[in-house]
Amino acid sequence: MALPVNWNMPYVTLDVLPDLDIRKTEKLQWLITHTSLMFSSRERKIRDAGMAGQSPSFPPPDVRVDFKDGLFLHFDAV
Repeated sequence: MALPVNWNMPYVTLDVLPDLDIRKTEKLQWLITHTSLMFSSRERKIRDAGMAGQSPSFPPPDVRVDFKDGLFLHFDAV
């Protein structure tokens, strides 16, 4: 079983990060754009194929894409 690996932020201390006021959605649109850029072109193709309802065997499942997509969905729901 493959485990997600966080290559970009290995030393982030979450308790010192600023809080985001999610009630001010108009001021958080930059966050959706920013988080969508975390997908490489290969990962975007895999994600788009999955969203189009293509067979789960093609492209093969990718744990990193699934992890990033989960993060993106959290920020997109703001």
